[in-house]
Amino acid sequence: MIFDGYWKKELRMYAKQIKRWQKLSSSQLLNRKYVEHQLNKYILYSAIVIRKMIEEEKDAEKMSEKFIKTNPNAPKPLLELLHYDIPVMRFAFNGDKDFILHKVIPDYYKGKGEKTKIDANRAGNSIIHSYIWNLGYADNQKRSRVEGFLVASDYDKEQFLYCISLSDWANYVLYCAEKCI
Repeated sequence: MIFDGYWKKELRMYAKQIKRWQKLSSSQLLNRKYVEHQLNKYILYSAIVIRKMIEEEKDAEKMSEKFIKTNPNAPKPLLELLHYDIPVMRFAFNGDKDFILHKVIPDYYKGKGEKTKIDANRAGNSIIHSYIWNLGYADNQKRSRVEGFLVASDYDKEQFLYCISLSDWANYVLYCAEKCI
């Protein structure tokens, strides 16, 4: 169901809209709340579709492993969505109960974080099960151009907060539209 052409077409559109609304986020003429709503919407919609694609790839991987056991010469399908890492800025929990709201978000604007990568499944689950969700601006005081989003899932909210750039997320969405089978 999820791998038909309609889903792929919509994923491409979501990536295009993320890029479009990011450009529009620096406009002083548009309603800031509406721009934020559009960005949040397309990030969330894409995460839900991609998560479904990843779940179906996991099922396909299990079925192919069973088939290959009985047919060792059979080709193994390329399941590329399961093996994709997204660049993030990661902020580690420091034990402070006010960690996320009072320590990390200001640190994000000071560039105090660890550049790393997380698997795309974790990124998607963090979005879908977000405990913390916030758009990240180039300048928080002026609410200038949106550069990315800050997210922590309810599962690991006391471990890490991730910042994912909009361009990295849009690139991943396009990758999923192209690579899913």
